[in-house]
Amino acid sequence: MNRVARHVLTHGAVQRLQEHELEKRFKASRVSHVLANYGPTAVSLMRVCESNKLPLIAHFHGYDAHTESVVAKHSEAYRMLGKKAKAIIVVSDFMRHALMAVGVAESTLHLLRCSPEAGSHAIMRPVPESPTFVAVGRMVEKKAPYLTLLAFAKITSRLPAARLILVGDGPLREVVESMVLALDLEHKVECAGALTHEAVADVLGRATAFVQHSVSPRFGGARGDCEGTPVAIQEAMAAGVPIVSTRHAGIPEILRDGESALLVDERDVNAMADAMLRIALDPLLAGRLGREARKRVDEGLNAREYARKLRAIIVS
Repeated sequence: MNRVARHVLTHGAVQRLQEHELEKRFKASRVSHVLANYGPTAVSLMRVCESNKLPLIAHFHGYDAHTESVVAKHSEAYRMLGKKAKAIIVVSDFMRHALMAVGVAESTLHLLRCSPEAGSHAIMRPVPESPTFVAVGRMVEKKAPYLTLLAFAKITSRLPAARLILVGDGPLREVVESMVLALDLEHKVECAGALTHEAVADVLGRATAFVQHSVSPRFGGARGDCEGTPVAIQEAMAAGVPIVSTRHAGIPEILRDGESALLVDERDVNAMADAMLRIALDPLLAGRLGREARKRVDEGLNAREYARKLRAIIVS
């Protein structure tokens, strides 16, 4: 495995002027396989891998398979990637079908969900009288943090002691913070910004429920962008936290409505508010949802299984 493990993990597109330098690095490090994160990166590495007879594994994550402008730009190259790559990793069935729709051969595609450490967070429960809702993620269009905020605003009259903690940063943060002020919720909502992994674990440990209102943007440069299987949701599952989310992309593939989470339609703020109320007012339901979600992680949706399956794809 030591020789196989000498792979190159890349995140950005490789320009032609860099290919010669990459070849030297590959040879000096005795690289045997190349693992490229994100479709466009894998596309830019096809030629140098082929000329050096190096197996290329492409790992798609989300925007690269769903954002309309990105897919339109690279669709022909993705089809070629399907022929030249040793394997293409997708993180949901939804993503697998999206790549098949542009002509990538199904036989090349391998489903492998990015996953958290099993049991990586302590399981705690705040008292029902002071419910704390937590959202974790970049403040971008597909995460729609403003819709999570609107859903929370609808339940504050029923739950005057409730709090919402929004963890994350991004281009929509100022919009969200302005909405907090406009809705007179500055004493109930905390925009915590980006936090360390340990700090996020602490926040999840104090959560009554995890909430995420993922949507597929309909306009602008992010049009069509989707989640894969969000790691933040899987971390909440590992913490045994009840989850309220949307039926979006790969989320329903790892969570079943009414069994391991409460799922609502995209942009249905009223339904999300109702689901948040149900969890806050019904500790038995909250406990059952959290236990079932945690069970999914313990049974295989975790980082150890991810690493094992990734290794199997590389060495096969």
